[in-house]
Amino acid sequence: MSKAEREAFVHGFNGSTAFDVLTTTLVPPLIGVLLTQELFGASRSSRPSSRPMTAGMLVLRFTVEFAIVILPAVFLQMRLGLELDAAHARTGLLGLAFLIFFSLRLLKQVEKRDGIDVEMPSRKIVTLHRSAVSVLTYVAILAVDFRAFPREFCKCETEGYGLMDLGTGSFVFASGLCSPWSRGKGRSDKGLLRSFLKSLPLFILGAVRCAATKGLDYQEHVSEYGTHWNFFFTLCAINILSEGLLGAGGEGGWSRRGGILLAFSVYQFALTQGLQKYVEREGRTSNIFDMNREGLLGTLGYLSLNVVAEFIGRVAFWRKDVEKWGKWEGGNVLTGVVVLAWVVFLLLTDDGCLKLAVSRRTTNAAYVAWAIAVNASLLLGLAAIVRPNEQSVMIFEAINRNGLVVFLIANLLTGAVNLSIDTLAVGNLTAIKIVAGYMGLVCGVAMVLDKFDLTIKL
Repeated sequence: MSKAEREAFVHGFNGSTAFDVLTTTLVPPLIGVLLTQELFGASRSSRPSSRPMTAGMLVLRFTVEFAIVILPAVFLQMRLGLELDAAHARTGLLGLAFLIFFSLRLLKQVEKRDGIDVEMPSRKIVTLHRSAVSVLTYVAILAVDFRAFPREFCKCETEGYGLMDLGTGSFVFASGLCSPWSRGKGRSDKGLLRSFLKSLPLFILGAVRCAATKGLDYQEHVSEYGTHWNFFFTLCAINILSEGLLGAGGEGGWSRRGGILLAFSVYQFALTQGLQKYVEREGRTSNIFDMNREGLLGTLGYLSLNVVAEFIGRVAFWRKDVEKWGKWEGGNVLTGVVVLAWVVFLLLTDDGCLKLAVSRRTTNAAYVAWAIAVNASLLLGLAAIVRPNEQSVMIFEAINRNGLVVFLIANLLTGAVNLSIDTLAVGNLTAIKIVAGYMGLVCGVAMVLDKFDLTIKL
C-alpha cells in the first residue's frame, strides 16, 4: 500500500455527532471504574492485614482489568464492524445501562453512608481522568489505520466532531488540571528560558518524530498541525508558555490568565473575519509560518484550554478549604462547570447565537468549549462514582505514573505495525485482535514499570 493511499484513507472526513463522541469517550472508563470497585472492593491500603500482591495475583488483576476497562474501549471505538445506525443504538444502550447502574449504586451509597462524611479523592479522580484520556488515544492512533475504525471518528479535515479531534485537547486539559499554579504551589518564576530547558525533551521528541516521518516516508496528515509541527511541539509550546509566561504570576496569576483568554477572544474574532479561511485553504507556500499555520496559530487555542483547565483544577480539586465528600463544595463547582460548558458550547455552535462550526484545525472557541465540556463531563462522572476507600484501576495508575513514556511506546508500536503489515488489507476481526494485542503490550509495559517502582521523567 503506497503512502498516498494511506494518507487518502485518513483524509477528507467530517466527523460524527457530539453525542456519539461523548458516549464513546465516557462509557468505557466509567463502567470500567465501577466494575473495578465492585470486583475488588476496599483498597488494600485500608486493610491493615492485607499482604502485598504476588506475581500471580498481579497477573490475574491485570487480566481482569484489561478485560473490563481496556477491551471495551477497543470494541466501542472499532464498533466490531457494525453499521453506524446499529452502533449509535449500541452506544445509547450502554449509556442507558451506565445511568441505571449508577443510579442504583448511588442509592446504595446513600443508604450506607448514613450521614457520615468521607474524604474527597481528588488525586484519584484526576489520575483516572488522565489515564482514561490516554487509553482512548492509544487505541485511536493505531485503530485509525484499519478499516474497522469508523471513518467518522477520524480527525475532521476542516470542521466537525471527530473522536480523534479530542486527543490533543484532552491531553492539554489534563495537563492544566494539575499544573503547579492549579495546585497552588506558590510562585513559579521560571522564565521562558528555564521553562524551555525543562520542556526540551518534548521538543527533541517532536524533532525526532518529524525527522523519522520524513525519513521513513511515513504517511502524514499535514492539515492536522502543518508540514513540520506535531503533537509534541504543541505540548512543548504549552508547557513553555504556561510555566514560563503565565506561571510568573504565581499565586497572583489570575490577571495573566485573563489576558490569555482576552487574546483568544481577539483570535476568534480574527477567525470570523477571514483567518479561518486562510488556515483551511488548500496549498502551502515555502514560508515556514504558512507551512505550519495550524500548529502555530492553534497554540493560542490550546493555551486558552489549558488556562480554563487550571481554573477548574484550582477551584474544584485543589482548594485548600476542601473538606469532606459530604460537604465538598468542589462537587457543586464541577457540576456548575459542566452545565456552563455545555451551555456555552450550544450558544457558540450551530444551535446558538454565533453559529460556529467546531474546528480542531484552527482550535477555535467552539472546539475549546467542546473539549472543556467533554472533559469536565468525564471528571464529573468519575467524581460521582469514585469511592475513596475502594481500589482504583491499577492499569490507570501505572499509565499515569509514566504517561509520556507510555505514550511514546504506543507511538513506536503504532509505527512498527504500520511498517510491517498492510493495515488496509486486514479484516475487521483481525484488526480488533491486533489493536487488542497492541494495547496489551502498552498496558503491560506500564504495569512492569510500576511494579519495579520506576518513574521515567521526560
